[in-house]
Amino acid sequence: MVGWGGWLALVALLVGGWIMRRSLLMKRSNLAAWLLVLGLVLGQMAQAAPSLAQEGSPEGAAQPQQGATRLEMSDEAFVYSDAGAWEGLGSDLASGGGYSYTAEAGASVSLNFRGDAFQLQLVQFRNFGLLEVYVDGALLDTLDLYSPARRFISSPVYPLVPGDHLLTLVSSGQANPASEGTVIAVDAVDVWQVSMVDSATAEPTEATPEPPAGSPAPTEATPEAPAPT
Repeated sequence: MVGWGGWLALVALLVGGWIMRRSLLMKRSNLAAWLLVLGLVLGQMAQAAPSLAQEGSPEGAAQPQQGATRLEMSDEAFVYSDAGAWEGLGSDLASGGGYSYTAEAGASVSLNFRGDAFQLQLVQFRNFGLLEVYVDGALLDTLDLYSPARRFISSPVYPLVPGDHLLTLVSSGQANPASEGTVIAVDAVDVWQVSMVDSATAEPTEATPEPPAGSPAPTEATPEAPAPT
């Protein structure tokens, strides 16, 4: 689908060509040349700028699965490698009304969490690239975010050993050959949390000593009846 920059470039090129053809009679070759240059510049801008227009699939983000806790990308738990490399885009179809995206290779966002599984809520579009998924420093998966039209998708559910984990999402700077760019966009992260008690911090309980062997079992004292008056 042609964006606004592409339409402006096409109009400028058509008008510039028409004036150029009439320039021999009207002496307006300078104006025609400027319009032709403007058309070329707008065409380049339309290709280079992240294409994040509100278009594509009308289906919005999926709801969290049973037992999962959803963390929106605006949550303070997320740590962005470079705040300037990431931007937010509002969308009524996104999980929390908006999602985060970056066009910078190597840009990352991290989340420390305690759980035994997680799932990513992502966005696909025609100029989106490959997203690398790391857990505890090891590459777990690479996801292709390219789609001819915008779509909100869910990654597989990734099971983990119950415990504390570090999730890191990295823009690879690479893309499907059919894609027009390498943008990545993350809508939310769903986490299956587990409750864990650290034995070092657990409060000790006092053990009740057993009576020595041969000792009579303790009996409950019977309260004396009050003396008659």
